[in-house]
Amino acid sequence: MSYLVLGNLAVAVLLAISGAAKLRSPEETRDAFQALRLPGWLRRSPAPVLLPWGELALAVLLIVGAGWVLVIAAAAATLLMAAYAVVIARALTFDEPVRCHCFGAHGGDGVTRRTLLRNVLLLVTSVLGLVGAVAGVSIYSQPAAGWGWIAMAALAAVVAVLSLAGGGESPSGGVASVAPTLTIWEVSSGERVTLRKLAGRHGGIVLLSVVSGCSGCERVLAALPGWLAESPGRTVVPMRPAGHAVDDPKWESLALLHEDWGSNVTHTLVGSRTPSAIELDAAGVPVGEPAVGPAAVEELIRGRVEPEPAVEAPAAPVEEEPDDYVRRPIPDSVLIDADGEPLTLRQVASQQAQLLVTIDCLCSPARHAIASITDWQQRLPVLEVRLVPSIRPRDPAAVPAEVQSTALYDHGGFAARALGATGKVAAVLLGADGLIAGGPVTGLEAVEDFVADIEDQIRAAAAESDVPPSG
Repeated sequence: MSYLVLGNLAVAVLLAISGAAKLRSPEETRDAFQALRLPGWLRRSPAPVLLPWGELALAVLLIVGAGWVLVIAAAAATLLMAAYAVVIARALTFDEPVRCHCFGAHGGDGVTRRTLLRNVLLLVTSVLGLVGAVAGVSIYSQPAAGWGWIAMAALAAVVAVLSLAGGGESPSGGVASVAPTLTIWEVSSGERVTLRKLAGRHGGIVLLSVVSGCSGCERVLAALPGWLAESPGRTVVPMRPAGHAVDDPKWESLALLHEDWGSNVTHTLVGSRTPSAIELDAAGVPVGEPAVGPAAVEELIRGRVEPEPAVEAPAAPVEEEPDDYVRRPIPDSVLIDADGEPLTLRQVASQQAQLLVTIDCLCSPARHAIASITDWQQRLPVLEVRLVPSIRPRDPAAVPAEVQSTALYDHGGFAARALGATGKVAAVLLGADGLIAGGPVTGLEAVEDFVADIEDQIRAAAAESDVPPSG
């Protein structure tokens, strides 16, 4: 019966993987307790925090334990697997699908019959391991070849495949070409619309996939109004499976709510896990990679949150408060030019005043700023207008060649923070005398106003120079 040691070893490996995954995503563990509708006292208890540590401890004992220690560990593992099987079987009776990331990104995220089969096989495996522990079988026993070892190895392999395969799917390649033609339905009007048409209406959108029975989705939906208030340039289109929990009150206050028949769009663009989101440009083409999970979705919608820079001067254009604006020395920060050569900010502005337009994403406001660089350069001929990204776009076509040729890369965004020009889009004017001449200003609208103010000043200065001296 020495082959029964494989039962405990298989359960131990899966417990170790499960515990490590839960430690990396503690919020998803608490979400699973809520999604599985476990009792309130259990959700509020330390159980969600202690569960991964308990799984890891059991994994260690099942591997290195012997005698009564191994028997107790195997019995505890069997009780745990039985509890998991009962919880999953109960979840299959719910009216709406349940999302449960039992193995983090390694495993499936939806509770299905396959999940129940996996847990039943885990229970069988743990029972066989318990039988072996009671019989005195451990890793210290002398192994013996035979059909028993083969059968136990096959069972362990099936359990591993069911536990770890098929989860965390990502969209297949080539979605950029098909995405604009995909269609979803607007809930308020019943209109069927392509992603190209929908994204074109708003100059680009963030498509947010959510479902009921998903605690992470509920947190995202609750926080969404606040995120949009902080990011007015964003248009977020929530999307749920068609006909899914239509009477759920959480949907009533959602603007631009759409339905995805058969979850076809979700599976094509972002995979099966929720909450998830992906940005589409004005043509309905995906921008960057999908964001999966509440934290990644928040980062995509809000943009990266940078620490507040230590700035002495007020963050306002010189034209608005000319008497109060204090010109500061240009900080000692380094940018990288198109040839890969480092340049200090002072070197950049040493020959000609520079309007630096900083971006930290390829969101809609940033893309609008990129497209405006050439126009701003024509309107401000006495300056050099340069794009200063802190990210390197994967798609070379995201930045036109004429803009890319003069762009200056800001590794880590250090120069932008030193200048105070942080956020999705910002701008600052550097003087050739080594001092900051205007700004910083943050936000696409503020940058456009800043350019217009500089343009007016240039025209006014030109008009004054044309006036003949008096006397």
